[in-house]
Amino acid sequence: MAAICERMGPLVDLLIWEAPLKNQQTYLIQQFGPNVNLGNIPTGEVLALEALRAGLRFETFYRIAAELERTGQWNPDAVEEPPAEPLPGGALQNSEQKGTRQ
Repeated sequence: MAAICERMGPLVDLLIWEAPLKNQQTYLIQQFGPNVNLGNIPTGEVLALEALRAGLRFETFYRIAAELERTGQWNPDAVEEPPAEPLPGGALQNSEQKGTRQ
């Protein structure tokens, strides 16, 4: 594959890579990005492939998480707010609204 990429240069983005197996799809997405041209995808795997491209599967999620952490949009060590507390009647109240009624 390296020889093909070297020979094609910037035109490598025009290639369509056959990748019927998930590990092939993962490798190509990691190498060329989520917009890589993939062919020979089983019809039952199209949605899974799109989730893979979007980084919604564990195989590619780490790239999104690393980018969010690098840009300061996500801190894996941050503590989340406690869940909202139920009020009588089923309404929710978060910790900032405690003691106030609307």
